[in-house]
Amino acid sequence: MYSALGGPADSLARLERAVDRAIAADVPGEDQEGERLAWLGRSATLAYPVRRAQAILALAGRGDPLVDAMAADTRGDRAGALRILVAAGRAHQLVDPAEVSFEGLLPEAWLLAHLNRIGDAVARLDPTLQSLARVPMEMMDDPVAAGAMVRAMALRAQLADRTGDARGAREWATAVRILWSGADPFLQPVVREMQRLSR
Repeated sequence: MYSALGGPADSLARLERAVDRAIAADVPGEDQEGERLAWLGRSATLAYPVRRAQAILALAGRGDPLVDAMAADTRGDRAGALRILVAAGRAHQLVDPAEVSFEGLLPEAWLLAHLNRIGDAVARLDPTLQSLARVPMEMMDDPVAAGAMVRAMALRAQLADRTGDARGAREWATAVRILWSGADPFLQPVVREMQRLSR
């Protein structure tokens, strides 16, 4: 949940260590790799823009393309990260945009923007964001999906601002400002940025 919301960073670090210790102590050795990928890999990819978890490099090459893309970026292999993201984008084209998970969509789009592929990041986000009316309600029952969705909206507002799209920035920033108006203190910098962009 904290990873989906993007912090607080100290809580993310503490929880990562606690989960890693719990897996080492309570999970049979042959199952530990899969559990680390499920528990630490999932949260590490969501938190990547805020905190580069140690799990990213440790879990690279274990079957999660998004972890592999972020590990490549962490190592400075921008071309390798982009190759993985392009392949993921082709896979998205085979799925109804309303069915694409924000858990994967948010970190993919953020990493594309980080790699200066702003147009690709926008193209990755827009089909699903523009299909919000058709997103199954049960997806929004999941607090992780809901948190990632709002962060995806905030990212879209930032990307619109970077490309001079004042109307798009205002539209997405207004949505985030409304949804997170009473958010926890660690989210208030994002809320303040959205307030600025929504003027």
